[in-house]
Amino acid sequence: GYNATKKTWFYGFKGHFQVTNAGIVVAYAITKASIHDVKLVKTLVNQYFSAKILADSGYISHALHTDLKRKGIWFWTPCRKNMKQRSSDETLLKRQRRRIETVFSQLCCLFNIEHNPARSYLGFQARLEQCLFIDTWFKIN
Repeated sequence: GYNATKKTWFYGFKGHFQVTNAGIVVAYAITKASIHDVKLVKTLVNQYFSAKILADSGYISHALHTDLKRKGIWFWTPCRKNMKQRSSDETLLKRQRRRIETVFSQLCCLFNIEHNPARSYLGFQARLEQCLFIDTWFKIN
């Protein structure tokens, strides 16, 4: 897969997460790095329904936006540089997204999940669930 933020290619597995405003991961999915982000949104929505979803630019898709709107889900992604700006709420929504990105940064820094030593899907999932459990436990207690 390709990480546009870091401008690097990577292989292995990729995690897709649904995070609450409190910073708790409530749903996740693991895929091969080559799977496009848009394909996992419906899986995450089926695991944990939320009427409002803020996603990163990897999830930009007009068809997905339309489909979720039909189901009563408000779906937002930041605009790319070549897209027309959509709303005055853009700054507020980006601030909320930043809070969510902090969760990912914490998982990467505290638990080193980007460099997971697992060699199999089940090993990766077990290590990820350990990290998510510990992270959630500390946030709740």
